[in-house]
Amino acid sequence: KKVPEGGPLEEGLHVIITETQRCKNIIQGLLDFARDKEPQKVEADINVILEKALSILENEFRLQHVRLEKRLDGNMINILLDENQIEQVYINILLNALHAVEADGVITVESRVDSGRERIRVEIADNGCGISEKDTQKIFEPFFSTKANGTGLGLAVSYGIIQNHRGDIRVFSEPGKGTRFVIDIPISTKNASKKNGKVSL
Repeated sequence: KKVPEGGPLEEGLHVIITETQRCKNIIQGLLDFARDKEPQKVEADINVILEKALSILENEFRLQHVRLEKRLDGNMINILLDENQIEQVYINILLNALHAVEADGVITVESRVDSGRERIRVEIADNGCGISEKDTQKIFEPFFSTKANGTGLGLAVSYGIIQNHRGDIRVFSEPGKGTRFVIDIPISTKNASKKNGKVSL
């Protein structure tokens, strides 16, 4: 803060700050991956978690001129899950989507209750660069990344979180056409709760 703007030290200090933040993110990713914490489940609304994740990344969408299309189920129910962990999953996937699209790209976020299969599904799709079939088979492996400066931990951590919620996460992609992540979290009878005066499930 004390360095004069435009001075000879400013550029170097900015590099130090950026690289320190990058090291922090790598270490945090390693810790998250190593901990594999048991979910601390409470009743929560998937739509509320999605909205929070999107609000955190709102500035990134604006700076990159990326259009967001939301289709959130108006009849969402509360289920038992770890809000912080699930939010982390959505942020990780949204960040990947933001890195994949170019300026004026489109990211779609959709949620729905599939009562027939007793699950809540969230889909996050982009019209970005896409991923090759060879790479999609390894995308959830620790330390695998298609980005030059990626740690390869975000999706590995996300996969572990969804597995700990007895859910499923899959990726569908085609180079040059975009990528779609599908995240399913199961609903059980003990997860069902009243909402808007009605009993869901």
